[in-house]
Amino acid sequence: MQIFKGYNLFHRTVAIGLICLCFLAVLRGVLMISGGGFQVEEKRVLSLNPVDIWPYVVTPDLRDNWVVELVDHSRLSGQPDQKGSTRLLFWKQGFKRFSGAETTADVVKERLYKSYIESNDFIANWTVALTPVAPCKTEVTYHIAQRQTGFTDRYFGFFRASEERAKMQRSLDVLEEWASKKSSCTAAQDK
Repeated sequence: MQIFKGYNLFHRTVAIGLICLCFLAVLRGVLMISGGGFQVEEKRVLSLNPVDIWPYVVTPDLRDNWVVELVDHSRLSGQPDQKGSTRLLFWKQGFKRFSGAETTADVVKERLYKSYIESNDFIANWTVALTPVAPCKTEVTYHIAQRQTGFTDRYFGFFRASEERAKMQRSLDVLEEWASKKSSCTAAQDK
């Protein structure tokens, strides 16, 4: 090998090892990144009843207030609390704006809301479950299973899981703040 003529055996081994490592990384990207998705789930007990939280989960006008980066929506068909209803959702991440179609997949009034979201950037299942723990105590389970559609996004998609978890935590903070404003629990505690 004329290329390595001036190198000793150690340097040749390191150079060939690095070339093999790069080749294996690209091979992994081509063969293994068929899914490239992630799942994130956050649970939190809020000092609210499910009836106080439910409108913020199911009503798009109110969901725009607490879901981080969701800025607007437009109804396409049906009511949001009906299985099979559809909406256009609009997000803003920094200077980037994008949209996606949301379809309600499952609804159990004041307990469970599942939807399927498809955009040019990702495909996701979005779930919020409300479990009463005690009077004025509800466990909110916020779950997202997301798969990026772009190849490079899928290859490095695992980096987005921690970013998505932070957004979910902020969203739950804001949900608690908004829902507490009109809560029957806070009114009872103030008396």
